Amino acid sequence: MEKYLLQKHPNHTHWWIKDGYLNESYNTIRGVRYMAICKADGYEDDDFCSDKKAEIIIKQRNS
Repeated sequence: MEKYLLQKHPNHTHWWIKDGYLNESYNTIRGVRYMAICKADGYEDDDFCSDKKAEIIIKQRNS
């Protein structure tokens, strides 16, 4: 099982959930980009997640 850690991109803007995945948005010189971090089974889509909620999702994924 792959372990995930709550590590923010240096230009982090926010966390969000879509289609069962926790995603992170970050700024680049070409605009905002995003990447999927891990599955977030059991969580509804959310346009903005706090750091605390993202940490909880990642901890649940690791257990």
